[in-house]
Amino acid sequence: MVIKTRINKKICILICSNHRSGSSALSGCLNLCGVDYGKNKNRDYNWQNPKGYFENDSFTELHQNFLLSIGQNWNNASRITREQDESIKEKSHELVHLLNEQFTSEIFFIKDPRVLFVYPAYIEALKELEITPYLIWIERDDEEIVQSLTKAQGVSKELAAALCRKHRERFQEFQCHLKNFRLSKVSFNALVRDPLTTMKQIESDLSLDLVSGNEEKIEKFIDPKLKHFNCRSRPA
Repeated sequence: MVIKTRINKKICILICSNHRSGSSALSGCLNLCGVDYGKNKNRDYNWQNPKGYFENDSFTELHQNFLLSIGQNWNNASRITREQDESIKEKSHELVHLLNEQFTSEIFFIKDPRVLFVYPAYIEALKELEITPYLIWIERDDEEIVQSLTKAQGVSKELAAALCRKHRERFQEFQCHLKNFRLSKVSFNALVRDPLTTMKQIESDLSLDLVSGNEEKIEKFIDPKLKHFNCRSRPA
């Protein structure tokens, strides 16, 4: 039995998305609003994400290890089977340990698209620690995701499109298996166009106090010029 070592952690915000969907931009806004993402913060930035990724390297590594242990990967478009989900679920004690190690605050976020592929471990771990899951789904047009993912990671358009479908399917499954969670769905295009309104929507959906006093920081952080691709069917 895993012993709960802390009782002050209450809310875990899980940023759910496809790759290249603006989750880094959203996570950066959350961080500016005072929501932490743990001790082992990723410090990388490059042309893809010049302002950073706002990920916790320990969680990214654990998620990837979970996937490799069942013969999956972040860029594997094949369906995750029930048996593979059960194997991930059995590793939830590792996630409990990492949550306790990385966080001390009452509210925090985890951002990594792999979360959706390993969600059975999160269901068990958050239940064990009596932490309420708050989900934020950030939506982006598939065509834009495919263009961005093929350029950033060099995968084929067919694989990129299949990964989009897989993330969406896993997000629906995740919700079906969760109990007592809160949800906010936002658009990447809306975040870029009007970040304050988008953050206020999240604030309202999740009944959190985020935006007040952080308006100027949020507006300065979101730079529309950093949005690399637009759907051809939409005006620039």
